[in-house]
Amino acid sequence: MKSIIRENSKLPTFIFILYAVQLVIVSFYLLQKEPSLSSWYKIAPIIILGIVLMLFRLKVEFTSTGLKYSFFPFILLPKTIQWSDINTIQIKKADALSNFFGWGVRYSKDYGWGYITNCEYAIYVTKKDKKRLVISIKNKEEVVDFLAKNNISITREN
Repeated sequence: MKSIIRENSKLPTFIFILYAVQLVIVSFYLLQKEPSLSSWYKIAPIIILGIVLMLFRLKVEFTSTGLKYSFFPFILLPKTIQWSDINTIQIKKADALSNFFGWGVRYSKDYGWGYITNCEYAIYVTKKDKKRLVISIKNKEEVVDFLAKNNISITREN
């Protein structure tokens, strides 16, 4: 039995591809229209944003005491939710577009704050203070097995 499960995930690859295509098109347009140093000042923020997108990383850690997560660059230090502070846990498929309108740090009126990456499943947490949280997970079976072996009850997907 594992006492800790660690997962790392990132944004979907197609986002980077679309962003790179957009960067090439915008750069080509600006440099054709105005081939000077000022065009590069307009392109630089787009390049910097692309680099930041590539750095997005969700780190999730399941331990016997709680759930830790961080989402670089938004949450630098890991946040921890103790298992005793959780009212319900569900593990089910996460549909980033229909539930959260995209990937990254998102808010949904129905699901609360979401940390959504390129994963098929997510852990849906409702805390005892009624706050909700959704965190993408890569390996559903390993997480379900870990929770069961640590006597942490989950609500099964309907």
